[in-house]
Order: sequence, then C-alpha cells, then structure tokens
Amino acid sequence: MQYFFLLGNNYNLAAVEVYTVLQSFKIRYTTILEEAPILIIDSPSEINLPEIQNILGGSIKCGLILNSFEQKNQQKLADFIHETLSTYHPQLHFGINVFDKNENNQNNQLKFWKKWALAWKKENKNNYQHLRFVESNEGNLSSVIIKKNKLLGEHGCDLNLIYNQEIIFIGQSQSVQDFELYSQLDYGRPAYEAKVGMLPPKLAQTMINLSRQSDEDIHSLHLLDPFCGSGTVLNQAVFSGFIHIYGTDIDPQAIQRSKENLSYVSQLLGTVDIDLNLQTIDVNKLSTMLTKANIDKVISEAHLGPALSGKESKGQLNENKRLLEIIYKGAFQEIYKVMKPGGILVLTIPIFLYKQQLIKFDIQNLIYNNFKKAKVLGKHKNLYTDRNSLIYKRPNQKLWREIFVFQKQK
Repeated sequence: MQYFFLLGNNYNLAAVEVYTVLQSFKIRYTTILEEAPILIIDSPSEINLPEIQNILGGSIKCGLILNSFEQKNQQKLADFIHETLSTYHPQLHFGINVFDKNENNQNNQLKFWKKWALAWKKENKNNYQHLRFVESNEGNLSSVIIKKNKLLGEHGCDLNLIYNQEIIFIGQSQSVQDFELYSQLDYGRPAYEAKVGMLPPKLAQTMINLSRQSDEDIHSLHLLDPFCGSGTVLNQAVFSGFIHIYGTDIDPQAIQRSKENLSYVSQLLGTVDIDLNLQTIDVNKLSTMLTKANIDKVISEAHLGPALSGKESKGQLNENKRLLEIIYKGAFQEIYKVMKPGGILVLTIPIFLYKQQLIKFDIQNLIYNNFKKAKVLGKHKNLYTDRNSLIYKRPNQKLWREIFVFQKQK
C-alpha cells in the first residue's frame, strides 16, 4: 500500500522525523516520492495513520494513495474521482487539493479541479440528501478547514492530487495534525517568557521523535532537558508518554514556569503518576544532581544567547558565539556524565545570520570525543546538511536552529 504525508515548511526535518518514527515502529517502506511538500512511501504493512499522525510534530496531514494516472490521461483521473465520490451516500462533504512543485501549474490545476468539482456537484446533487463541495480562497484546504468541515468523517472525503513528472497520484486524507491541541500546548500555557525565543511545541515534538529507537519502552526511559526554560520539551515528553522526566535550568524563574506549565499540560492531557524532577542548577554542575548515569535521552535546545534585534554587528554575533561555546563545552561534558552508554542526545544550537553569512558553531570540537558523530539515517543522508544536521528556520528569523542527533559511546 502507498501512503502520503504533507510535510511542513522545514521539509527535510519533517521527512527525517517520519522515517525515524516508521523505523521505530519497525514499519518497512520504500520511498516513492520525496519532493516538498509531499512524501510518498510504499509499505507492505498496513499503517495506522491516525496513530502516526498523532506522534508527528512536522507533518500537517497524511493519507492513503488510492491510485495513480499518467498526466495525459486526465479524463481517467476525473472518472476515478467520480467513482470515488459516488460511493458516499446519502451525504457527502468533499474537497480537492493539488500539489505540484511548479506553482503556476499547481494554481492552474487547482482552478481546473475546482471548476470540475462544482460542475460534478451540480450534476449529482439529486443523488444526495446533502452534498457540499468545500473550497478555500487560500488555495489548498488547511487542516483547520478539513477538520471543521468534517472531511475526515463518515461522510467526508478530502482528495489530494499530487503531480510528479508524468504521473498524478491521488490520495485521500486519513488524518490531520491536531491544531487545537497544539494551540493549547503553545498559547494556552499559563507561564512563558516573551523576551526569550520560545521553542515551538511542534519542533520539541519532532526532536523527541528524532531520538526514537526500536524496541524501547518509553515508560521505562529517563528523559532530561538541561536547558529546560519554560518546559516545552518536558511538556512534549509528557505528551509522548514519558514518565521519568528531568529538567534543570540556571534560572529559578524558568523552573517555576516549567512547574506551572507541566501542571497545566498534565491536567490537559489527563496524565497522572509522572516522576518529575525539576531543579535550579547550573548545567556545569549537572552531575552533582544526577549522581548516577541513568539518563536515556537528553532532548534540549541549548541556551541561544541574548535576544537579538537584527541590528547586531558581525563582531557582536561572534562574541555571542564565543560566550556560548564556553557554556556548551562544560554542558556537554556534564551531559556525558549523566547519560547511559548508548543514550541519545538531540540538541539544538543556533546559527546566527549576518547579512548573507551564516555564523556556525564547530560542534565536533564542542562535544570532544565523548559522543559518536552525528547520527543519520543512512539511506536518507541526502536530507541532512554537510554537517549531518537538520535545519529549522522561519521567514524573517534572526537565527536558525541547527539540530544534531548524537549517541553516547558505549
């Protein structure tokens, strides 16, 4: 069977997340299409897409590929869509989306299929008690529109036409990202520091997923964020099913915010019996708190330095980098001490932007030889940078986030 995933703006990062989760579930797959924003895989296994979607932080929606056609046989595609929609009775809400790397072709095809859908609705309205075509002035339908218009329900059908070279894949959405829950996990939090760059919950979820391995019992694992701030990673750890959770920060106010946010998230998710350990401590003294090397996963966004205005000189940014390197070197030594052999470290550090230049950290020098080189999914190495990292960025940001996955030497 073939499945598709609509990935977010940071395509490579989201694709690696999907592959990592699939491998952790021991789902065999072959990549059919890997081209932003769509990922299509073929698998001999029947995949529980809602279960996978619920885990993913970087995927907007996913679904089942129903068929494929040569582009020159567009009439066959139209006939197939007619047959598909005709199976829904006595009510139908449906939508059609088009994906093509050529934006002009995407827009033209979307206009064509909208016109076709409206004509089909008019011709078939007498066959239904209720028939509705859902469209958006924005173009393709958002997950909000899909969910609120019940296009995933018993009487709903969200179709996706994916144009690739000479082929058109047609997929039906099975699940969308829970935008309401992520809004509550983000904007609903009672405590946050607006002056500090907040780690987005979806990115925190993706980072946790990058640490996934096969045959692991999350309930038995110990997860640490040594730069926990307001607790975004810790919140997503609760969401992911972790019970043994540790968070430290040098700022006592940050620890207090983490406590408030974790209390809120636990109530929101109905989670009980969490073994939660929060302490105000300098990361350079981490091993004095965790005297045993019992941490299985360290998931963290390292301190990013002072808030940026965008007017900093290159010299100022390099000085920020120098000061952060001092923090990082000590931190990585302490992180190594508290981790189990074979433990996974997923770390986000900044890349500063100065005009057209990228100011990066020498990560291999900072971690010494304590950790293996950055882990990559071998057959998907094309998705990583030449530093074996993954990049998270947004338009108009003053810095990028660079994400590495390391493993402690056994």
